[in-house]
Amino acid sequence: MWGVKVNKWRLVSGSVPFAVLANLIPVFAIAGAGIVPGPAAPVNSNAMTDRITDRRCEIGIDSTGQIVVVWHADPTGPNAPYGTDAEIFVARSTDYGATWTAPVPLNSNALNDTAYDDAPAVAGDGSGNWVSVWQSTDDPGWTAGRYNDIFLSRSSDGGATWKKMAKLNSADQPDNRIDSLAKIATDGIGHWVVVWNSMPEVLHVRSYREILVSRSSNNGRTWSAPALIHEAIAADLADETFPRIVTDGRGTWLTIWQSEVTDGADDDDVDIRVSRSTDNGVTWSTPIPINTNHALEDNDNTYPWLTTDRRGNWLAAWMTLDEFDGVPRSRPDIYVAQSFDNGQTWSDPIDVTNDSASRDYIDTYPTLDADGAGNWVVCWTRQRVLSTGLKLDPDIYFSHSRNGGATWTSPALFNSMGTDDSGLDWDPCLATDRNSHWTAVWTSNDVLPGSAGDDDDILHADFTLPQICVERPNGGQQLVIGTKKSIRWNAVGDTGEFVRILLYQNGQKVRRIKNATPNDGQCPWKISPEKFWPGTGFQIRIVPLSASAASDMSDATFNLVMP
Repeated sequence: MWGVKVNKWRLVSGSVPFAVLANLIPVFAIAGAGIVPGPAAPVNSNAMTDRITDRRCEIGIDSTGQIVVVWHADPTGPNAPYGTDAEIFVARSTDYGATWTAPVPLNSNALNDTAYDDAPAVAGDGSGNWVSVWQSTDDPGWTAGRYNDIFLSRSSDGGATWKKMAKLNSADQPDNRIDSLAKIATDGIGHWVVVWNSMPEVLHVRSYREILVSRSSNNGRTWSAPALIHEAIAADLADETFPRIVTDGRGTWLTIWQSEVTDGADDDDVDIRVSRSTDNGVTWSTPIPINTNHALEDNDNTYPWLTTDRRGNWLAAWMTLDEFDGVPRSRPDIYVAQSFDNGQTWSDPIDVTNDSASRDYIDTYPTLDADGAGNWVVCWTRQRVLSTGLKLDPDIYFSHSRNGGATWTSPALFNSMGTDDSGLDWDPCLATDRNSHWTAVWTSNDVLPGSAGDDDDILHADFTLPQICVERPNGGQQLVIGTKKSIRWNAVGDTGEFVRILLYQNGQKVRRIKNATPNDGQCPWKISPEKFWPGTGFQIRIVPLSASAASDMSDATFNLVMP
């Protein structure tokens, strides 16, 4: 290890075990294999004429395909329609980004407040309920506060209208804590959890930042009192910041954040920590570092992101100068780590930016998502540095994995105008509806003729990924040997004319049911006693013979039993 201490980089403006990875479809070592993003276009429909700095966007997509984007909007002139303070704006699309509603303030007091509203996040449950959270210096109902608090607004009609804003951490009002950077997640079955930074200020002396958590079981109408995510972070003399929360919708919740620990073992650099909950956020496990060399290196690991395929497999991404592969770094890269046991253990980190030789790029601000059909995609901000030291404009890049994050396609340009523009594109946020549709949003000051001016706006681009989804047997069945059953699946996009059907037991491939069968969504299966045996832990995997499509496996196991 080189032991170089650096500051954070900033831009100028069921389960698949490791043994199964060898049986998955190989990833082609070409740029962005299988992904062709559409043209970039504004989310904020007033992008041509507004004089507002639109930044720090986040996107939510629910299972119905409803897209909601929230962002921070800061006027750049004195005649802004909502005053000179910063507000939170929202827009939605019901046609996968083809059209968007006009942006409107999410903070209901936008016309008459003087507060600074910032850092929004949003989540939807697939049943029309959406909740957005953000930080604000406003304090409606009593004397204006001096500190940031966490506020929220709710929608019960798919984001068409939003309730009056309310203070989430109301049990603390008025308090002396500085609360910021809230993130929210829902399991779609009634549980919502918010995490955020919080730092007490006693007699104007600031202490360490901690991670607080609050829960709701009634779509955000009421929330539990804020609590430390785990008592261990109160005693570790560390700054805990940039939390994110994700759930698999099946009872497991993970929160990830960056932690600057000063306990002697980890030195004073920033590492990535994660904590688990299996009771919908009531209690959390002791935080563990997931950058596996945390005790040996002294470079910062920052800006973490997290996702899951909801089958026990999780992926974390962050930016760092660490030398996980032994190659010295002078500029940050994007790394990912895998977990195949719902976040209990993590693999060694993998560099997805593939830039260890040239060191020509600054790679920052990762975002990622998974569709549950074998596709994992990472987007990030990339800025090239010429040999003269000149930094070119930053653009959005992406990489794609089909084997749980073990290998990745070469980085490819995501924003279509990136080859010939001179504007800044940065800080992306990526999401999928888990039914082949993907959308990324980001901040840009690119001039798009006829659609966007030269101030900061929110852009988006969309793409689809072909996928197979096993429908039957999908887990929990008792299939009798000697009978005939029908294997069924759903194909989305161009998945080819034929598929291969495989039988797995306890995560290992044990028999080929069909070497090639028409990709028409069904195949008869004679469970003959000559070829199959009684047992538990079986799953069906359907593999498209077209290399451009992802395979899929039964969500859970089924049993084969004797008559």
